[in-house]
Formats: sequence, C-alpha cells, structure tokens
Amino acid sequence: MKRADKAVSETVGTLLLLGMSITLFSIIYFSIVTIYPISANPTVNLICFKDENTIIIEHRGGESLSLDTKILLNIGGIDNELTVGEIIENDSNSDGFWSIGERLVYNTTQYYDNDIDYTENCNLGINIIDKFSNSIVMTGIINDPPRCDIGVELTVDNLNPRRFTNVLFTLKVTNHGYIPAYGAIVEFLLPEGLTFVSCNMTQGLYNSSNGLWDVGRLSKNGGNATLWIIATVGDVGGGEPTQLAVLLDGSASISTAGWTLMLNGL
Repeated sequence: MKRADKAVSETVGTLLLLGMSITLFSIIYFSIVTIYPISANPTVNLICFKDENTIIIEHRGGESLSLDTKILLNIGGIDNELTVGEIIENDSNSDGFWSIGERLVYNTTQYYDNDIDYTENCNLGINIIDKFSNSIVMTGIINDPPRCDIGVELTVDNLNPRRFTNVLFTLKVTNHGYIPAYGAIVEFLLPEGLTFVSCNMTQGLYNSSNGLWDVGRLSKNGGNATLWIIATVGDVGGGEPTQLAVLLDGSASISTAGWTLMLNGL
C-alpha cells in the first residue's frame, strides 16, 4: 500500500472512532438527564373517623408522609389550613414523618364560628396534599352535623306561697354547645291553680296561652336567655271557705285569725 493511501486510511479510521465516541457520549448524556422521572403520587392508606368533636386520621400503611404535608379542612363553608406536624398526636419513632400507626388528632370545636347556622351547612370536607409530589393523597366529606347542648333551669322565689299572693318563676336557658343555637323554643305552662299576671325576658317572645317561649338564637359556649313570669296563687281545690263561712255565720263573730286562715290557707 502506498504511503498516501495509508495516511488517508488512518485519517478515515480516526474520524470513524471520533464519530462513534460522540454518538456514545450522546447516548450516555440522554440516559443521565432522563433517569429522574416526575415524582409519582405516594401510595398510602389513611383512615379518617370522627369521635365526638374530634377528627382522627390514622396512617394504616404505605409510604410515610412528611410533617409539612398540608391538611385542608372546610368546616361549614370556611377553609382551615394546617400541616401534619401541627396536629400529629405523637411522632412515635421521631423520624420527622407521619408513618404507619401514627394519628392526626384535630378538635373541631374551636373552629366553629359564632355567626354561622350550621344546620344549613353541616358538611366537613377534608383534603390531604403531599407537598413533595403536589398531589392529593386523601379527600372526603363527613356529613355529621355538630350538635347544640341546651340546658334549662327553673326556679321559683317561694316554694310554699299563700293563696292570692304572687310568685316569681325564673326560667333560664343556656347553650353549652360549641355552635350557636338557632330557633330554640321552650315550653312552660303554669301549674294548675296559678293565674298568669305578667312576664319579662332578655330576648324572644313568650305566649302565656300555650306556654311557648320562642327564645331565638343562643350564642355558643354559654350563651343564655332568661324569662321571668309572675303568677297569682288561686284556688287549688280547697273549696270556698270564705263564702261558706259567711253563709253559716252572718253575725261577724268569726275571729280575725279564723278569717286569715280561710282566706290565705295554711
């Protein structure tokens, strides 16, 4: 082979090797930049249930979630945003993650607004969002309306009144619940032998005919209203001793003490 042909052959060989190296480098480079896929949604099993006024979300298996995982709660149409780290009951293994067996505990009572009628919107929505993958790992609605806790207290100023004297009844209703009470109605009919005189109240309307007190709205956590009723003690079935005494003895010889006993009773 001539020296010139040999030089050309070596040059061609060098170019081929260089081309192969560039191609191989391109393949390796392509593999490197595509080896990290977009983060997939975490696989996790979460169970949510309500115990009285507390929402409990328990991790039942799957991947652990970071403590900055977002919890979105919608209570009565109002959004509340929290993180796992704020309401986790106990990071038992202190690894900084929400893992199997660990629970989130959230008391809802502090977030019920005093100006919302929850009988109209009683749904409680839950969304849990994984920050790393920016994906929803749990979503659901609890239709468990919160409940009012209304107490009624009745007192009277005189437990042993005499006939034809007035007695004062005090009726107080209190909302011990964690949501406002709307449309509260209390029924209180005067006992037999009592005649209605007058009434007064801090709010609402009282109908002495049917004994219904339309209280209206009571604020949460101790909101209350009071009704005062004055009634006169009448004849409770003991006859008419005054008229009987006059018929039997018109001489006015009955003593003063005797008249008092007949008029007022024991």
